[in-house]
Amino acid sequence: MKKVIVLLLLMIGLNADNEGFYASVGIGANKYSSKNQDSDGRDKNTLTSVTGKVGYVWDRFYRLGGILAYDGGSGSHTGDSLPIFSEKVTQEEQKGLSNTRITGEVLGSVNLFGRSYFSKETWLYINLGLGANKEKGGYTPMETDMLKVYIPIEIDGEVRVSRSVGINYLLGYAYMPIAKMDISGEIHRLVSFVDGAEITFKDGHRIKAELGISYYFENTTSFFLKGGAEYWIMGESPTYNALSVITYRYVNFYYPHHESLRVGMQAGFSF
Repeated sequence: MKKVIVLLLLMIGLNADNEGFYASVGIGANKYSSKNQDSDGRDKNTLTSVTGKVGYVWDRFYRLGGILAYDGGSGSHTGDSLPIFSEKVTQEEQKGLSNTRITGEVLGSVNLFGRSYFSKETWLYINLGLGANKEKGGYTPMETDMLKVYIPIEIDGEVRVSRSVGINYLLGYAYMPIAKMDISGEIHRLVSFVDGAEITFKDGHRIKAELGISYYFENTTSFFLKGGAEYWIMGESPTYNALSVITYRYVNFYYPHHESLRVGMQAGFSF
């Protein structure tokens, strides 16, 4: 029975960091798409991604780490309407549109396998922390600059399948209590905002998953290759008063329910 329990733990477990400082750096590419509810328009971008991690592990049990990531590239918008206020805005397909995002997270972690006899090669961390990302993008008639603040909770790590090869994975959820969006661009030719062009969101959710493989050159140095996906869903913003520049009448401005998906690959080194 004990052997069965140990085997099950090894199957679901993750590879342990050595004690002390650790760091990793990776570079890759993502496919990004986003869509607003009640609109047939969609953004599609190809992004280059760079991610760095650094942290410290105590006693193979506690971990404190930080993540800094950048995504950037260009793409296109397809679709013919955006229901941002009481009258829909006609769109045409546009190409060469940029999208950039900078993400930072601080995570505290506990190894559920603790100091057990196999924890040097197999571990299961639960992460809890605070994150934020700043994303810029958009299309005619408007460009957006959004700051999200969120609380992630995750499990992550690696199963060592041999002395030099490990299987990594991560599964996480994040709740976004608040986000701020600044709106600029040609939309100001259509409407004048009564209280400024800053939109507040108070309900968002993220699902994130990664799966990869690591090859160890030495005990603490490895090359990794991983794939991942990140899905965001955000509720509709409150309604704001705006003055139509065309009709000189007040209109109800809002940013609709929004969904986005990033799928990509990344390679790099861990130390």
